[in-house]
Amino acid sequence: MSVDSKNTVLAKQTSPAASGVAPKAPAKRKPRRTLSPEARRSEKRYNALKHGITSNSPVIPGMENEAAWKRHRDGIVASIEPVGGLEECLAQRVASLLWRLNRVLRYEVAATMHSVEGTAGEMATAEIHRAAINPPGEDIVEPGPEVFEEQMELRMLPSDRYLERITKHERHFHRQYIQTLHEIEALQARRRGHPVNLARVDFSGSPAA
Repeated sequence: MSVDSKNTVLAKQTSPAASGVAPKAPAKRKPRRTLSPEARRSEKRYNALKHGITSNSPVIPGMENEAAWKRHRDGIVASIEPVGGLEECLAQRVASLLWRLNRVLRYEVAATMHSVEGTAGEMATAEIHRAAINPPGEDIVEPGPEVFEEQMELRMLPSDRYLERITKHERHFHRQYIQTLHEIEALQARRRGHPVNLARVDFSGSPAA
């Protein structure tokens, strides 16, 4: 038997049809996932947050600006005029604490705006309930613009649950800021040859106190 004949017989014996085994169908490719613009922005923000957690920067990715933080940090550190690694580290801590104090202020504004902007919706809901419990045919006096403005003014302060959270964080960051600033002042006084009382007592409270 020739070599070509042997190869033909071998091919027939090893082919799927000859062995009775059906050939495997080609694997189907998974359809490419398409995201809406909102979903893409959300995924991008999540990825930035996931990588930002391991960073030393206090910037919240997707919500705060890294360049703004660097300008803030550089300005605060320059005003303290640190000398040496320890003073530099403490100066950057002061910048970080002030940055987070400003974040508390932004949170307070956002919480207040959330409450103020919900005035119209809550007043409309109240009108629906008031109409439901009044007998048919009874005249219902619609609230005028002055009532709406009064309700908005009553929401100029956040609710108690927001206010308690704001006060807690503001007090904490302010106390840490004062203590760190005192440490820098003591280091700078010692470096300049001025006497430093080691038994210092810090009296600090919330900014409103």
